[in-house]
Parts: sequence; C-alpha cells; structure tokens
Amino acid sequence: MIKELVIRQANEIYDEPLIIPVDIPDDDQITCLALSLHEKGKPYTGRVFGWDVYYRPGKPTAPIGSSLSFTPACFIIGESSIWSVSFDWENGNQAPPIITMAGEIAVKVPA
Repeated sequence: MIKELVIRQANEIYDEPLIIPVDIPDDDQITCLALSLHEKGKPYTGRVFGWDVYYRPGKPTAPIGSSLSFTPACFIIGESSIWSVSFDWENGNQAPPIITMAGEIAVKVPA
C-alpha cells in the first residue's frame, strides 16, 4: 500500500509541504512473513518488500538482567524513523506475539 510521508511542512519559506509516497507492505503480508520466519525458527537478516527485516529465534536462556526465564523470539520490519512493526513472542513461542508499531506512518497489523 502506498502511504504519504510528510518530509517537510509548509512554512514561511516553503508554500507547500514536501510529501513523498512510501510503499509499505500490507498487514497480511507483514503477518505472513513474521509467522513464516517464526515457524522456521532460524535467524534471518535481509530485505523483503524493499525494507530491512530481522528475525531472531527465541533461546531457552534468559537475557542478562531480565526476569524472563527465556529470550523471546523477535521479528522487525521497516525503518523506525519512517515506520516499523515488531513481533515479540514474550509469552512463549506458541503464544500470540506482542505487536508494536513505530514511526511516522501508522500501520495496523492484526494479532
């Protein structure tokens, strides 16, 4: 889906705002990718749909200084200053992930 990102607002110098189109994958594509990588359970770093993607499977050991008993799996796509979505399996690999969205462009991803 094409979203519009306002790079610069209109002001006393510029009469018009600077707006650029940004192609963001749709919610179903993001969810499908995240769940597919999670199902495979292997680390992944690359580009999908033109955006950086990172997946780290969970580990049975706790992160340093954490009260968790394991390290949750996580998935991130996007560029945080523009838009990003992360899936974190903080309640275990079989539980639904916690989904967080960030950036200038809001996207809605169903759980």
